[in-house]
Amino acid sequence: IPIAPYIVNCQYLNDKDHFERYLGIKSNEIYFKKKVMEEVWLFGGRISKGMETEIKWANKYGIPVITIFH
Repeated sequence: IPIAPYIVNCQYLNDKDHFERYLGIKSNEIYFKKKVMEEVWLFGGRISKGMETEIKWANKYGIPVITIFH
């Protein structure tokens, strides 16, 4: 089942508040650390800063990264 772990944080945390943004990023990393997902899929032709961070986490925690460019 495709998931976007950060979506839940977007509902409750203020991205413009530096501390709340930090909490959201750290809680997103926990999904990677606990290996909630079996693989990470990247779509599109541009890698954002957030995607770059998630690629690093995937590599750090041994989660395969699948790149799909359209």
